[in-house]
Amino acid sequence: MILAGALLASTSGCTFLSQQATLIHYDPSDGVGLTLDGVDLRNMILLVNDKGDLSSLLVTFINNGDKPVAINLQFTSGGKKSSGTIQVMGQSTASFGNSTDEQQITIEKPDAKAGDLFPLYVQIGDQPGKQVLVPVLLGSWSQYSTLVPTATPTPTEVPTPTETPTPAP
Repeated sequence: MILAGALLASTSGCTFLSQQATLIHYDPSDGVGLTLDGVDLRNMILLVNDKGDLSSLLVTFINNGDKPVAINLQFTSGGKKSSGTIQVMGQSTASFGNSTDEQQITIEKPDAKAGDLFPLYVQIGDQPGKQVLVPVLLGSWSQYSTLVPTATPTPTEVPTPTETPTPAP
């Protein structure tokens, strides 16, 4: 009986010491996510066209706070620093480029090609920001082919979001 108890304790001990895989954070998609100052940025992907001269940032912003926030995006476009600001109302969601009827955040000459990680600096209001390395994917892939930008925009033009209220808990 003692031998059975010792055997059981020694073979099940590793479950007491190892971290549960369900508690490890990961992004279950092609893009990356970030939470910064009460704002969630989800599934950030940079889709680049076949020529590599025009891209679209796919992202969803979720403002969990009650007050509107200004989200500042800084990036390199054509070798020059560019930036834009997006306003997201409190308790709401703003999504860009994830479907054909959503506005796009377009970046000319993103200085990145498919397979690269595009450095994007994100800042909420006047709080310190964070650099995110956004995966760059080729827009000709079937799941993204309808989301690639076709028109040439102004590099610093960041659209005004269409707000979608987030349901109250």
